[in-house]
Amino acid sequence: MAKKPKPRADGRYQIKRIVDGKAKFFYGATYDEAEASARAAGQHSITKNDTLATWLKYWLGNVVKANVTAGTLSNYTTLIDKHITNEDLGRSRLRDITTQKVRQFLAAKLETRSPRTVLMLHHFLKSSLQQAVYDAVLFRNPAEPVKRPKTPAKTDKYLATEVVRKLIDAAKEPRKTLLLVAWTSGLRREEILGLCWSDFKAGSLIVRRSVKKGRELSTELKTPSAYRTVPLPQETIKALNKLAGDRPKVVNLTTPDLIFPGADGKPVEPIILTRYFARLCERNKIKATFHDLRHTYATNLAIAGVHPARAQYLLGHAKAQMTLDGYTHIRGGDMADIAQIVETTMVVKPVVK
Repeated sequence: MAKKPKPRADGRYQIKRIVDGKAKFFYGATYDEAEASARAAGQHSITKNDTLATWLKYWLGNVVKANVTAGTLSNYTTLIDKHITNEDLGRSRLRDITTQKVRQFLAAKLETRSPRTVLMLHHFLKSSLQQAVYDAVLFRNPAEPVKRPKTPAKTDKYLATEVVRKLIDAAKEPRKTLLLVAWTSGLRREEILGLCWSDFKAGSLIVRRSVKKGRELSTELKTPSAYRTVPLPQETIKALNKLAGDRPKVVNLTTPDLIFPGADGKPVEPIILTRYFARLCERNKIKATFHDLRHTYATNLAIAGVHPARAQYLLGHAKAQMTLDGYTHIRGGDMADIAQIVETTMVVKPVVK
């Protein structure tokens, strides 16, 4: 609970605001007058008398926006508007929010929403209210003591080779080659759709563009680490070369020279690829998502003994922990060759004089 305001020795109320890293004070005969004085000066218009919904809007626009992509910000905004803004907690004043209210809110959401959604809501509340503490809007963070909700065990998103082959064989060009690229490069859906022929060089794919919602081709990738060069196996190289040979010789100069364009030559909406893959899986009675191909690539790298740092680079992750914890799915059967690998390292090689 926020600290209850008390008058100074002279009877006036004082409000402290942090402006450009420096403390600034405003006074009034009542707390409301002091607050009005701060508002009139245009200093830090959000106070603990504002609602949580108002604060979250401020937090998204002034703190989060500078650190995430436009797509991520849009997703965050949608989740908050849908699950917090119009709830009792969202309409509550910041000073009235307690740890118990936050805990009860999340518990109620967990009854009707997925654990992943509730986990995100917990993150939003904890992070945003901590920022309110940093900005001297609140005395303490009421969401800090609330434990994160339990999530189900990580599902195995690794697809066996025969499963992927079945899907690729069932697809028609150019989607057949697109699926082969996804399986053997680990690129994100948006990155594959943003590939141009100029990005296919020396048997590798240079990742430097992606397709955003609305079919916008952008050079802004998910993270700075996403800009990378990924080598391809010979099968994928041959498939891309054949696709390049079959494309129209006259290129429409008004549209980018995309490897996997839409019927009009423009970028494909990412959700269209997701839906296509879902229909392909349904027809072949396979339970999978397009993103599972990326998980499969990461797992295959681990099985092959690729160092985590190299795998992190190839996947374009900001941290190796994401690669290890989120994308690598090692099972018991994958350990069959470990003894042989260890035995190989134990052999003393003769010294060449």
